[in-house]
Amino acid sequence: MVCRMSLNYDFDMVAVQPDVVFSDPKLAGLLNGPRARSTIAAHHVALFRDPGTLRAFRDAPQPLRTYLIASGFSGADHVSDVPKGIYPLREEALRVRLMERMATNVGRFPLPKAAETPQGWGTFQLQDLLTHLFEARPVADDALEDWLATQRARRMATGGAEAGRSVQKPGGLMSRLLGRVVN
Repeated sequence: MVCRMSLNYDFDMVAVQPDVVFSDPKLAGLLNGPRARSTIAAHHVALFRDPGTLRAFRDAPQPLRTYLIASGFSGADHVSDVPKGIYPLREEALRVRLMERMATNVGRFPLPKAAETPQGWGTFQLQDLLTHLFEARPVADDALEDWLATQRARRMATGGAEAGRSVQKPGGLMSRLLGRVVN
């Protein structure tokens, strides 16, 4: 029996281009025309929040990385204060579109079978990512923004002394945020 530690597969949907580029009247016709990628989801990528998961993604078998990149993930570095297991409600449509691309692409790429993929601590597992996609919960944007602003203010007040510690408090934060989850 192989014991593996599950990575934190949380990610954020991040705009590739600032929204102003796509709303500029001079560029609107060019960028949003029938031959351009007109959906807003096409202008976003999924960036993993955890550096360990990002390293595992970068070390994953090439066919798996290619599949995930084609589906909308990126191997770029990213810093996020969003707590584990949740995401802003405003990302819901983008995440659905990402999952649709993953479903469409699954037959287009020669993905390794589970038995052929590296196992063990710190290895990227597609099945764990898929589980995370269905377990992560949306949180109302205003509740999350309020919480993040409070955390940033605390870090500023303490001179960043809390920067290396987890910002989640057992029970309190998650129950408060998840109490405002939109079902």
